[in-house]
Amino acid sequence: MSDEAGPSPAPLRADRSSRHGSSTDKPAILAVVFVVLVAALLGFGAFLLVTGGGDKPPPFVPEPGPGAYTGLGTWVDLFEEGVWANPEAAVAKMASRSVKTIYVESSNYSREAGVVFPEQTARMIDAAHAAGMDVVAWYLPGLENLDQDLQRSIEAIRFQTSAGEGFDGFALDIEAMLVRDPGQRTDALLKLSRKIRAEVGPAYPLGAITPNPMRLAQERNYWPDFPYSELNTLYDVIMPMDYFGAVAEASNKAGAFKYTLQGIRVIRSASANPGVPIHVIGGLAEDITGPELEGFLKAVDKGQAIGYSVYNFTTTGDADWAGLQSAVDAGLTNGVGATP
Repeated sequence: MSDEAGPSPAPLRADRSSRHGSSTDKPAILAVVFVVLVAALLGFGAFLLVTGGGDKPPPFVPEPGPGAYTGLGTWVDLFEEGVWANPEAAVAKMASRSVKTIYVESSNYSREAGVVFPEQTARMIDAAHAAGMDVVAWYLPGLENLDQDLQRSIEAIRFQTSAGEGFDGFALDIEAMLVRDPGQRTDALLKLSRKIRAEVGPAYPLGAITPNPMRLAQERNYWPDFPYSELNTLYDVIMPMDYFGAVAEASNKAGAFKYTLQGIRVIRSASANPGVPIHVIGGLAEDITGPELEGFLKAVDKGQAIGYSVYNFTTTGDADWAGLQSAVDAGLTNGVGATP
């Protein structure tokens, strides 16, 4: 054939081979493609880890029982701007004061989220755990919208930091009076408490922050038939707000001792459990004198409470911290304590 007939078939086959590869080159090319894909996948995986897009850590599981509620505690609410501005510095100061557990307000019924300050809360939890301290969330329910109260409670309970840390317990702050009828208020409280317990299971450490037991005993119209016995079956620890600092009869060491100890005994009797674990909240720090604090701590010891604190971290003065640290040094409630 002449040259006008066009190129011979061989160059055409060579062109096709150069575009698609010959059969003898395919294994080598596939190997190269495989290596490239593996490298790409490894690089993408590293990117995900760096950017937080990888698998989340397993759910944080706190130690069961009342252990997180033992010993000296301090309280942080949503209005302590200094704490929220620098959680790490606050935790370091708490640790220097011998605090074992930080009780942090996660939210309340008037807020939109279950954890109002998620970034700062995560930083606080990570710093506290690094220092060997526990962190317990607390939430104030209105008891009018139980679905909302439950959702916000569970959101706090399930909260987890990017490092895989979480709250060591959850406490319900029982004091809102939006439901005016005491019977209906009690029904709502117990319904919410049962729902929370059902959600978290029997091992999760729950605390019930209860009103002043002496006020409940003395003012029958305040919250009659307060359900201590039912709460005892649903919560691991009862945390009475023993606000003796504003009570005239408790305005000295002997008075604070008697008032606090009577409150502890009221709870043990009304709960039908003489060994119920109790963490006593001593009340507003700014209302407490040195002698009153001494009487309070003596009652904590005599009443065999497992933990103690005053409210709150920011308002607790140096003299108060000195008294509280002396109690820690003396071994007050070192561990879960003996059954009374």
